[in-house]
Amino acid sequence: MKRNFIFKFSLVVLILTLITMPLVSGTYAKYVTQADGNAKARVAKWGVEIVLEKDRMFGDEYYGKENSFDKDLVVLTSNDETPNVITVKASKEEEVVAPGTRGYITFDLKGKPEVATALKIDPKFNFTGDWEVLGKKYYPLNFAFGIEVYASVHSGSGVGETKTIYLKVEEESSRIKTEFQSKPFYFTHQEIMDVINFLNIETAKIEPNKDISKVLYDVFEEFSDSNGDNVVSEWTEPTGKYIFEWIWPYERGDKDAYAKWDEMETAVISSDVLGSNPSIKDIYDYADTVLGDKTVLPEIKIDYSISITQID
Repeated sequence: MKRNFIFKFSLVVLILTLITMPLVSGTYAKYVTQADGNAKARVAKWGVEIVLEKDRMFGDEYYGKENSFDKDLVVLTSNDETPNVITVKASKEEEVVAPGTRGYITFDLKGKPEVATALKIDPKFNFTGDWEVLGKKYYPLNFAFGIEVYASVHSGSGVGETKTIYLKVEEESSRIKTEFQSKPFYFTHQEIMDVINFLNIETAKIEPNKDISKVLYDVFEEFSDSNGDNVVSEWTEPTGKYIFEWIWPYERGDKDAYAKWDEMETAVISSDVLGSNPSIKDIYDYADTVLGDKTVLPEIKIDYSISITQID
């Protein structure tokens, strides 16, 4: 009887111990410090677009004066209606240039990337053959750089109307002075390369979330000392389209806006081939004719590249 009682008592104690252990076990736990977290991210937006149009750079046919702007000859493309006057037409399907002709390419910049970027414009000029007149180099093509802009409310033009304004660059007191003007400001191919290198330096680091369509316009505006013809105040919103154009001047004068070739001019004057006191018009007419009369006609090739690259 006594042994049975001890067994029952021990069994009750064991059961109570098992029941109470979970209730008091927390008292004997180790110290614990805990932190939880999570992170979520998306890919940064790129969304950059460059549209390059080169159909009117060079051609085998050019519009006559009645069909073009500024009385110069513009490249005729297959998409154009038949013009009333064609004054330059290659005898074979080859692209040609001649006095009075002009052409251009355009490129559109679009996007607002969330990363830092660099813009680079990279034209390459390749003149092959004999471009000399009386032993001096003469590259008659002049180049200009322009921006298409919308009319502002102060311009007196219709809403949505656009025009092209051009960069003018001059060096004053060992610094670059830039401004806008309504008409093209022309450079030699070496000078336009200097201008483009300057632009590449200024757009070598574009901040994130910057509107790519405005970066070149902002560079021009920042470095402008004056507004040339007041065009900036009237046409202040860039469309994102830029133009790189060339012209072979048809007729030259003492005070025209075209780039000069001083060494060639001096060579013609000193040769006495046109007499003792030739005019600027006569000098350049003579030089143009010399190029056109070459047995092997010289050629020009222009490669044009625009890139926008993410940078660290």
